[in-house]
Amino acid sequence: MASVQAALLAKPELVLDLLGFGLSEASGSFESVFGIRLDRPTNAPSVDDGFDHEPRLALGIDAGEYWQKGTRVEDLPEAFTAFRETGKKARNAQITEAIARTLPYRAGGAEFFGLIAEEAGADIRKHWTPTAENFFSRVSAGHLVDLLCEFLDCDARDERVAAFAKLKKAEKAEKMEKLVSDPTTQKLMGLTPDQKAKLDKWVPDCT
Repeated sequence: MASVQAALLAKPELVLDLLGFGLSEASGSFESVFGIRLDRPTNAPSVDDGFDHEPRLALGIDAGEYWQKGTRVEDLPEAFTAFRETGKKARNAQITEAIARTLPYRAGGAEFFGLIAEEAGADIRKHWTPTAENFFSRVSAGHLVDLLCEFLDCDARDERVAAFAKLKKAEKAEKMEKLVSDPTTQKLMGLTPDQKAKLDKWVPDCT
């Protein structure tokens, strides 16, 4: 065993091939090429509405379905040969996707996680859009009025805000959803290009 491990130290490409193979579905669900366990932390909100799934992060089998939907590869040498023939780019993609799926929220603490998010160029609004169901209906009517003032760069005396304040809570939530994503509503509410650009990047303050 030690001799094989020692020999692998001089074969980094072989190690990467084995890693990519072991982390991909090409090796099946039940084989462990390396003694590595990769967790799959939750990466989706509790409310699916407005969430755009990244399909590459959904690969793999949930623990609850493992035995029902797992796959077994009968001929690993043949499968490994076929995997290597897909090339280094495909191999590296498998490794990147598998490792990325394991990143937990605030890994290494808030500051370190923030560094990762910044360098990676993470953009919440690329995958999540605030809607009535996933956000606006979950906050108070007063908070919705405050948000409208923020989005329109005005105060509560503005006639648009005064009219909005008279709506029922559910109507306010629907109106806010349309303000975020409906160009006609944005035009009727008089959003400027700068306000629209700001709204396109807005996310709730969760601190």
